[in-house]
Amino acid sequence: MGKSDEFKKSDLSDELRRLRVNAGYTQIKVAEYLNIDRSTYTKYENGREPDLNTLKKLAKLYDISLAELISGRYSENAGKTSAVRAAEISLQEQDDFYPLSSEEKKLISYFRSCSRPSTILRFARNLYHDDLFASSEDEENK
Repeated sequence: MGKSDEFKKSDLSDELRRLRVNAGYTQIKVAEYLNIDRSTYTKYENGREPDLNTLKKLAKLYDISLAELISGRYSENAGKTSAVRAAEISLQEQDDFYPLSSEEKKLISYFRSCSRPSTILRFARNLYHDDLFASSEDEENK
């Protein structure tokens, strides 16, 4: 096996960090998903090799195959799918505190996974502004 074909622990740790950051997760959130301490997960990002079961869970979290995780060859959109899923899970946990409609949950999920949230905020402000004016015009016409 040539040096370029060898599995490098540093490559895996770099991939784990990159996937986590791209997905918008903290080390704490990933550790909670894996049901391990944050310090253990931090070691994975610093070169310690996770066991096979943990690798499978990480691949599932990032919506990629185990082979893609280990090789680092996956679509750049891999994290986006999991980011939307994480936002939905987070919203489900918050549902008891403040119930949201399914449309509101979708909107928040898309917002959390968007690469340019400021664009969405500007659009929402304009819609809100238009809505206010439409409501006041309706009141005047009554």
